[in-house]
Amino acid sequence: MAPNNNSAKLIAYAILIALVIVLPFVLPSYYVYLLSLALISIIATLSFRFITLIGEWSFAHAAFMGVGAYSSGLLITRLDWPFWLAAPLAILITAAIAGMISFPLMRTKFFFFFLASFAIGEAIRYLWLMFPRLFGGHQGLVNIPRPEPFTTLVPYYFLILMVTLLCAGLMYWLEKSSFGYIVKSCGQNESLAQHVGISSRQYKVITFIIGSSFAGVAGILLAHMTQAVAPPQFGWDFMLFIFIYLMVGGKDSYAGPIVGVLVLTVIAELLRGLQMWVPLVYGLMLITILLLLPGGLVSLFPGMERRMPAKSLSSVMKAFTGKGRGSAS
Repeated sequence: MAPNNNSAKLIAYAILIALVIVLPFVLPSYYVYLLSLALISIIATLSFRFITLIGEWSFAHAAFMGVGAYSSGLLITRLDWPFWLAAPLAILITAAIAGMISFPLMRTKFFFFFLASFAIGEAIRYLWLMFPRLFGGHQGLVNIPRPEPFTTLVPYYFLILMVTLLCAGLMYWLEKSSFGYIVKSCGQNESLAQHVGISSRQYKVITFIIGSSFAGVAGILLAHMTQAVAPPQFGWDFMLFIFIYLMVGGKDSYAGPIVGVLVLTVIAELLRGLQMWVPLVYGLMLITILLLLPGGLVSLFPGMERRMPAKSLSSVMKAFTGKGRGSAS
């Protein structure tokens, strides 16, 4: 049964990748642009889900996208740095800011974590408005160039696609590694993790920094695609969309964010002439999913939904403490 499911998943992913490679050559520019936005949203939602593995929900995630976008934009437009130097430094700046914020943030839990992260995100956006000479105020930064040789839309789309595949692969590898299982264990039962000697706060801080850094990558790609960056792009409304993408697709499955972004992007496009109805439709879909499909849309496809095995918590604890070695499986 498992091999068949794995084969079906591989075929589905192969078809999806083939489509995203071929479609830019046959679609109008508008749809290539829309597909590029969807890929960036996939990075943002996957990285948001990665942070939720610690058992907390960071609503500063969109703000960290903005940190990456502004950092890259400032280095290029103000200091005339090349993209290939500015982008990696922008990621490091995002990671550094996430690291500084994570230490006080990790002292809170659950609802207070949500409130604190929301306040931090709004504070970051307020700083962009407080210093208009540096950040451009409400108008933000403009004339942010695309990197050579990806200056036109289709080549830049393929750059986004390559970065999306790389980011998705890295996050998948991290989640399935021993690090990922320890992080999930801390999220499931922090007291037990601390009892066996795991520094849960340290793992949470590292996870928060990694997830926020990937959000910075999404912000960098967005800034150079739109060639402008402004505070409203990374506000509460976009953060809410990321949350809905995750919940509608399925938060317990790695494929959930991908399914959520693609399905809701298609729905938003079908309602293009009725933009005022999009939030209402998204809200109704979210309520329906929570009531009827708690596992998200991926639960409609049994082979795609993957949760952490029930015994993984105890097995990780045994592995961490060095117990259980040599026992029969």
